[in-house]
Amino acid sequence: MRWVCEEAAFFAQATYDPPIAVGRGGVVIAGLANGLSLGTAGGCTWEKSGPPLEGHYVVDVSFDSGGRGLAVTTDATGRGLFASSDDAGATWQTTLLPEDVDPLTVDAAPGRRARVYVSGRFPFAQFGGLLRSDDGGATWTTTTFDLRQGRAAYIAAVDPNNPDRLWIRVSGDTDRLLVSIDAGATFREVLAAGGPLYGFALSPDGLRLAVSTPVDGLLIASATDHAFAKVAPVDARCLAWSTEGLYVCASEPANPYSLGFLRDGRGTIEPRYRLRDTTPLSCPTATRTGATCPALWPAVATRLGADGPASSGPRDAGEAGSTSDAGRLEAPPSAGTEPTGCSHASSRHAPWLGSVMIGGMGGIVAAALIRRRRRRDDQ
Repeated sequence: MRWVCEEAAFFAQATYDPPIAVGRGGVVIAGLANGLSLGTAGGCTWEKSGPPLEGHYVVDVSFDSGGRGLAVTTDATGRGLFASSDDAGATWQTTLLPEDVDPLTVDAAPGRRARVYVSGRFPFAQFGGLLRSDDGGATWTTTTFDLRQGRAAYIAAVDPNNPDRLWIRVSGDTDRLLVSIDAGATFREVLAAGGPLYGFALSPDGLRLAVSTPVDGLLIASATDHAFAKVAPVDARCLAWSTEGLYVCASEPANPYSLGFLRDGRGTIEPRYRLRDTTPLSCPTATRTGATCPALWPAVATRLGADGPASSGPRDAGEAGSTSDAGRLEAPPSAGTEPTGCSHASSRHAPWLGSVMIGGMGGIVAAALIRRRRRRDDQ
């Protein structure tokens, strides 16, 4: 796992985990409190977005199965906007969301690219909402539902085989998981967690769900009957499901790993990554990462217990986009799998894990830079 400092990606001293998404060719978009950060060259090069997202609080980001970038933001007046990019995050187009909605998450349906979902809150705190667009974000249909003492609603996953089927996590003192089979018109509760629902993952084939809570441990169920069974006692802080198996992140030193792997969602969790295994990403000194991060690495290495070099040395500028282990971000799986990642608050479909993590003195911002990121702490 390679480390990139927060300062390189423009979110130094942030008090929240920024939403992160990785697209085709290793392009990274990260939502900031004052705009959006665009990373290329395997994490070596970062730029802040200009208008129309400059100065906006970018609440969530994602890529759809066709490579289009998606984001939801609030502008200086507090009005919610939907943004999309057809050129890997270089430029963005925005449309206004319905009034009074405070957007929280955004996802496109893997099987229907024009179908976009946005979850959010409404002025009356007891109501959550789901916005649905069938024309790529030009117009929206709104559904509201009672949060029942919950604080907010987050999209957990959209079924890769059925764009009308999705899961919502309602956060509260104890989180609840809801499912809709009619594109958000109605919802049914399928799990009342014993505490915060830190992890959620949907298998790439859409047939199984994995969830995790500090009280219940790691649970897996069929995506149709939602009969959850405990498979491990681990207090997993994020989950992400690939075609090979389930990735599980946990906290050290309470656990012997930060990232584990459960092959095919069964058996024993295999340790895959520990904080002390971290090494800095090697980048040319002319890049933002290469110029910013080496001086910060020694303090971070001490905190992580890592024994990697203080600086892996500047590479020739022509190597910024090389496919060496130091800077590689593999291309995500083929369109249609809609891979996404995991985060503190929840995670979504099948994962694609890259080789970069972003962290700083305040701790790890993203234990693994994943195609989705996201997540945010509850607000």
